[in-house]
Amino acid sequence: MVSALQHVSDFANLFKAFIGSNYLSMPFAFSQSGLALGFALLMIIAVLTDHCCYLIVTCKQLMVESLVNDEDSGSEASLDGNGTIGQNSSSNNNNSSPYYYNDGFCPDALGPGASPSATNTNNSNSNNNNNNNSSNNGSDGAADDASHQRRQTDALHRIVTLGDIAKFTYGRPGLWLVNASLFITQFGFCINYFIFIGNTLHQVLSLGRNDTDTVAFQAYDYHTQAEQQNSDLDGFTETPTWSVPPLWLLVCAPLPLFLGFALIRNIRSMGSVSVVANISICAGVVAVLAVMLHQFSVSDTVQQATGATLPVYIGMVAVSYEGIGTVIPIESSMEDNRHNFRSFLRGSLVVVTAILGGVGTIGYLRYGQDTRQIVVQNLPTQSLFVVILDATLILGVIFTFPLQIYPVIQMTEKLFLARCEFISVFKY
Repeated sequence: MVSALQHVSDFANLFKAFIGSNYLSMPFAFSQSGLALGFALLMIIAVLTDHCCYLIVTCKQLMVESLVNDEDSGSEASLDGNGTIGQNSSSNNNNSSPYYYNDGFCPDALGPGASPSATNTNNSNSNNNNNNNSSNNGSDGAADDASHQRRQTDALHRIVTLGDIAKFTYGRPGLWLVNASLFITQFGFCINYFIFIGNTLHQVLSLGRNDTDTVAFQAYDYHTQAEQQNSDLDGFTETPTWSVPPLWLLVCAPLPLFLGFALIRNIRSMGSVSVVANISICAGVVAVLAVMLHQFSVSDTVQQATGATLPVYIGMVAVSYEGIGTVIPIESSMEDNRHNFRSFLRGSLVVVTAILGGVGTIGYLRYGQDTRQIVVQNLPTQSLFVVILDATLILGVIFTFPLQIYPVIQMTEKLFLARCEFISVFKY
């Protein structure tokens, strides 16, 4: 039974996978496509994202069913040179299960206490009972087989990665291609978080500076009646200054916190972190809209469609839906709640698309062709809402990091620290 808190955690993780600071670039993206064309393409990209995420999860489910059925039938899935799935008879092979160490069975795959000898003994006892006993023993054996199959299915659903799906489908080239692409995108997002936080902190701390190195604040005047009687203090005004930390230090500042977040090994446990991040991001969206709608007027330079810079728009919007790399880990963590994955996915994408479209439309209508790449650069820097926006962005990005880095950590662990592999399944 899935609790209400688990429902919230699962939805929060999916929503957080697709929303970040990306909405700040949407007004500029619309300026590269035109208002009408940009909005239409946004809907198309959102539908394609939903469809692709669903296809990925469907491929995973088909892979799991294939592996479990192959193991139960005493066959061994293999991939030939063309990457097609074949069946090799292995009824006499004790290692017909898809879960192995490099030189043996992986007991953790089917749950605590499982072992090859125990499995074989149970199979032998079951066969003897079927041959020597009545249909009651046959029923018990069928129940044991069904329970064994459920444990296999649950185990596979928890540990299969996007790279495993690619390897099962296209062979080893598919594994390396998908893992390399996933590593570049997810790790690139996380590197961008360091830079974004560092630049934002540097900008906030630099407000009111008279030069590029120090920030000067007029503290207070000591010219009181009593001090004016003291000739030593006559005309003295204290103006303390403090230096803004160097940019590289601000970029590295969140590293200890990010290292701690990287130790979270259960995505469902990140639900509370994702909730905080989502609240921060939504607060930032409200702040941006509040500033842009204040004394709102439509720019004269708004265009409905333009094709010259359309590829820029497509690239920026495609990157805005950045959560596709975390879909499989999130779906794998939704134990007993996977039947709600499609509805949670669609609900998340509807809200994300509304935010991207709303901020992009309003920002472009107001600033037109003068829209900057990040709409914050169009906002008054001394506005209280901008300060609130910077704070919410920093907080939201910090709490986005553990979810986005998870596929990279999972991939690295499987490459260097994996205890078991699908050796018989991915055999060439």
